[in-house]
Amino acid sequence: MLLSLSAFISEVVSVNLACASVSVRPHSNNNKRCEGKSKICSSLASISAYATGISGTFRRIPSRMVAATSSRKDKKLSDRDMQVINFFAGGLAGTISSTLTAPLEIVKTQLQASVMSGKANTMEVCRRIYQDGGAVGFFKGIRPLLVGIIPTRAIYFSAYSATKEALMERFGNSPLNHVASAFAAGIASNTVTNPLWMVKTRFQLMADTSAGQIPFKNYKQVVRAIWKEEGAAGFFKGLSASYFGCIEGAIQWMLYEKCKTMIADAKTERRIHSGSKPRPGHGDGDKEGNAVELFAAAAVAKTFAVLLTYPHEVVRTRLREQAQQGVFKYNGFLQTLTLIAKEEGRTGLYSGMGLHLLRSVPNAAIMFVSFELVSSFLKRTYS
Repeated sequence: MLLSLSAFISEVVSVNLACASVSVRPHSNNNKRCEGKSKICSSLASISAYATGISGTFRRIPSRMVAATSSRKDKKLSDRDMQVINFFAGGLAGTISSTLTAPLEIVKTQLQASVMSGKANTMEVCRRIYQDGGAVGFFKGIRPLLVGIIPTRAIYFSAYSATKEALMERFGNSPLNHVASAFAAGIASNTVTNPLWMVKTRFQLMADTSAGQIPFKNYKQVVRAIWKEEGAAGFFKGLSASYFGCIEGAIQWMLYEKCKTMIADAKTERRIHSGSKPRPGHGDGDKEGNAVELFAAAAVAKTFAVLLTYPHEVVRTRLREQAQQGVFKYNGFLQTLTLIAKEEGRTGLYSGMGLHLLRSVPNAAIMFVSFELVSSFLKRTYS
């Protein structure tokens, strides 16, 4: 099933690449959009190569598990095998969810920026994005998004699962375990991948040329500018806000695990009252939520988590903006939070939240369901 899925992704992207390549023809009055389509073709090529590589990887990685379990079908997976499963399941889940919601991410980022805050609504931002880059403008930054989301989600889910398992003996399947595991996962993934998100955000933001900001044409320009003007520390801007965002992740995981427990308990109670038995080959897994139930649980958890912690998203975006007239207005999490509250009030602190909910809730739901389904499939297959 997983091999088929990765092969399918590769095939679909290859077909889209071919179609996109055919559609890119030079037009004297539309050079910017032709250039944009060429960039999309390049991005699609990268994605296609990744999908093809992942397909081959999945053919190799499980072979060791199969060899280890072929003689004893009841053998439990080792901790190393579980890490491999959670790593690849997390990476694939993040790729699927982020690709489907990429345009909303672009618009949300613009609304959070100081240039747009309180000055434009969603439709106005969409109009400006389309004017600057056409339809492909809504996928600006898709390459670092996909390159970054794979290790981010892979590290996040594997770190969460490993920490949760390590703390299980001491704290059990309790909210304290879920909160601690989510913090550990968030800190690990954000620290490793922050440079990628810094480059992505800086590239996506519209430049205010009147303030001396540079409209970047490619990622290489972004990297060079950050290194020249801000040094190595520049690639870690926004990390303090990301660490604060670990609170959001902790709330999300705590609520999600609680919802899963409630679903499992309800299924068990119904089964006891009806006198039915678990389906053959499923055991305790039969009482776990199905895709629809898990989707709803993840959506509810993400919604509450975002509502409680949203301002850190705005702070992180502001910290990653270019300097204005050679001066960085925002420096540090608390300074940025205080300055936004003073100058823009609640409107500034919650700018873009509606669109963020519209993007992040289905994104999280798709990602969590994808992770659960892929990891459950691999566990059943290789245990």
